[in-house]
Amino acid sequence: LTHHRLDLRKQPLEIANLIHEAIEASQPYLDEKNHQLELALPGEDLWVDADRARLEQVFSNLLINAAKFTREGGSIRIAAQRENDQVVVSVSDNGVGMSDEFLRRAFEMFSQGERTAAGGGLGIGLTLVKNLVDLHGGTVQAHSEGINRGSVLIVRLPLVHAPHEAKPEPEATPRRAQARKKLLIVDDNKMQASSLSMLLEMDGHEVKTADDGPSALALLADFVPDYALIDIGLPRGVSGYDIARQIREQPRFDRTVLIAQTGWGRDEDLERSRAAGFDFHLVKPIDHQRLHRIIDGKEPNNRTG
Repeated sequence: LTHHRLDLRKQPLEIANLIHEAIEASQPYLDEKNHQLELALPGEDLWVDADRARLEQVFSNLLINAAKFTREGGSIRIAAQRENDQVVVSVSDNGVGMSDEFLRRAFEMFSQGERTAAGGGLGIGLTLVKNLVDLHGGTVQAHSEGINRGSVLIVRLPLVHAPHEAKPEPEATPRRAQARKKLLIVDDNKMQASSLSMLLEMDGHEVKTADDGPSALALLADFVPDYALIDIGLPRGVSGYDIARQIREQPRFDRTVLIAQTGWGRDEDLERSRAAGFDFHLVKPIDHQRLHRIIDGKEPNNRTG
């Protein structure tokens, strides 16, 4: 993606339909924090030449980001309008806001600044948004009047003419909201963690990371992942086995799938991870196709066979 080698499947798309799809994908996150969403759409059809899945991902990421960094019961607004030869989509909130320093590097990978306390994660979301918007020939900007004064993210895309004899767009399937999962990555190799997190966020998942056992356990105090990818050899005296055992002792993690990621692949290593409570054992470098099959529920695990 960062080298602009991602192939886009572009077609003429009406912006209101894309926004509705992004709202549907983001609704669980808005509901989780009891946010109020305001929608403002133009009185005319506005068309863009875009990859449906990727542009929906842009808008849903912005909505989820707004939900994440707005305190419970907040207000979020998404609006679209024409400005000359551009379609302008803005997502605004009354959340934690951004400092001037953060605004200068908002789209750099891993930028978190004051926003860390509100959400965690690696801060890849806005980098992903910028790169996808760039590939569509557009721009994205961030604005804020300061800390605790909310934020506005503005996406500008080239306006195109409506296709001749435009037909109703088919319903997008499968719905992205059904595919989105919550994932935790625990790995002291930050490059490994960041690369894996980027790949999973590109698939539309919510990803949080930790680089040692105590940090992972602290995150799990109020985060219940659908999947946890845990390195076995970790610093600070808490191994991946220790994390797995503590997770398995708590009923609220009954549905969490545990995936060991390690350089150890002997039979005794697989047996040890199984005994600690891991559902899967992946040897580094990870087979990403197998990982996707696991997340899609297409592989039997250690507990079910």
